This record gives sequence, C-alpha cells and structure tokens, in this order.
Amino acid sequence: MLNRTQTLLDALSPAERRVGAWLLAHPQAALAQDTRTLAAQIGVSQPTLVRFARSLGCAGFDDFRLQWARESGAAPGPAPVTLATLATSPSLDALCRGVFDFSLQALAQVRDRIDRRALAQAVQRLDEARRIVLHGQGNAAPVAAEAQRRLQRVPLPALACAEAEALAAMAQALSREDLLVLVSHAGRAPGRRRPCWPSPPAARRWRPRPRWRCVPTCPTAATR
Repeated sequence: MLNRTQTLLDALSPAERRVGAWLLAHPQAALAQDTRTLAAQIGVSQPTLVRFARSLGCAGFDDFRLQWARESGAAPGPAPVTLATLATSPSLDALCRGVFDFSLQALAQVRDRIDRRALAQAVQRLDEARRIVLHGQGNAAPVAAEAQRRLQRVPLPALACAEAEALAAMAQALSREDLLVLVSHAGRAPGRRRPCWPSPPAARRWRPRPRWRCVPTCPTAATR
C-alpha cells in the first residue's frame, strides 16, 4: 500500500493527494490516530479520507488502515521506508541503504501480489504475437522503451513509440496477429480525449480487438 500510494499520488484529486503526501511523510500516524483526529491534523474532511482509500482500491479507510498496518508490521523496528523518509537520510550511507531497502520492499510486494494467471496469459500473448507494439506517454515512455530493449534480447519483435500520432499511424497496420501493449501508471493518459484507432475507411476494413488490459504499475516493479 505504501508503494501504491506513491505510484498513484499524482493521479489523485488535490485533497486526496494532500492525504497521501501527509501519510507518506508520517507513515505511523494512520495507525495511531482515529479518523476524526487524523482528518483534522491533515486539514481535510473525514469523507476525503474515505475517498482517498477508495481511489487506492480499498473498501474504505478502515480497509486502507488494515493494509497499511500489515505492511508496517512486516518490518518491525524503524518506520517503513518511503520516498519522504529517503529525502531526510542523515548520511550517504543511510541514503544508499534506504534506496536498496525501498527497491527490495517493492519487488517483494510485486512478487507476493502479482496475478499469476494474468501473468501467464500475458506471456503467452507476447510469445504468440507476430509483432509487439509498446506505447507509453510521459513517465511511462521510458518503461515502454526499456520493455522493447528487453523483449528484443529474448528475442521478440518489439517496437516502442512515445508519440500518440505515431501510434495512430502504426495502428492502421496492426492485425489480429499483432499485440499492442499500453503502459500506464495511473490507467489513463493526460490529454488523451479520443482513441487512436484508425478512422474510416480503414476502420471499416479492420476493427482492433484489445488483447491486454492496462493496469497501474509501481515504478520500481516496472524496472525488474
């Protein structure tokens, strides 16, 4: 939940982002205070805490608190490592250890929570694809480019593009044997108002069928 909060922080509303940033800076406060006191200390309403928790996929703030406690309890002693705590590292050695601990923690969470069935389906579709096109905008663009490099080492026929206009042109040449992979941290692309699929008459000849659903990913896991 710590990594999920950091990953989706920029996609939240201003009030929800305020809650997330405060909790990342004070990771133990969510467990030590009741909802009313916590909301007052952050400077938001109690319903905002509920909306924040639901934006992260929790049933409510109590569910969020429970998952937050499980992660905090997994590492007894010092407070969990977050980007906020890394920024206040007292020395270079502490910063170095913190960065590695943060990465190991993120990888362990992905390992334990990844959907093995969905992973198997993704691997099968990658293996069967005649051509793989990867697309990501903004922070997701380097992830798509790195995925292209790693897939080509297998080797698999992969090509990454960061421009929406280039993707629209490439989409006209895709067939049912090809695979389009959309990389996104928040599940939506800023500024994208309409799909990039071919317009008539090309659309009448071929209608694309999505072959892989996009889901938010944590930044550290995306580098594995």
